Amino acid sequence: MRIDSAYATHSFGWWDGRESLSLDDPRATSGVPFAVGSAVAAGGRPLSVYVTNGDRYEVRQFSTEGVLLRIIRRAAVEPVPITATGIDEWREAVSELNPWVDWRSWDRAMAALPPRRYRPPIHDIRVDAEGCLWVLEGQMRWSVFGPSGRWLGTLDLPFAPSWIGEDLVIGLRPGSYLDIQTFAGYRLDRRGE
Repeated sequence: MRIDSAYATHSFGWWDGRESLSLDDPRATSGVPFAVGSAVAAGGRPLSVYVTNGDRYEVRQFSTEGVLLRIIRRAAVEPVPITATGIDEWREAVSELNPWVDWRSWDRAMAALPPRRYRPPIHDIRVDAEGCLWVLEGQMRWSVFGPSGRWLGTLDLPFAPSWIGEDLVIGLRPGSYLDIQTFAGYRLDRRGE
């Protein structure tokens, strides 16, 4: 919801949070591989609010008063199947960061749930200084939509952008072997828009 300068509230509706498990075992992880979760971003001229559940390739654009302006979709995106290898790689990454995890209760809980066949198509969203919507589709692959909602193309970045300006993308690079995080910037050429 948005609270305006007169302290009036403007609702954008209810959106699911990130998928997780609630287990009684304190040694189990609450993580779900390739979890679905909602994301929100704001920006553009006039100011708009963008919301997605992430479960299908769909982003809703609202006015600041909560009025739905448009639904942005990209139909040409093929769903990425969830494979046993992908789940094993996810488990290895979780175990590497959390060696104390006991997977037995997690395995039982996941076996009781209906399996999901595909990874979520949207992982995160951003809006840049020009009002373009950036949609994270996978491992650092961003689809960019113009202010009118028209798809402009995809861009691979080695980090998640912290700020996207008129001609520069700035983000935090993942830690190196020294576990030192650094900011990096890349020039943006918008002449093709």
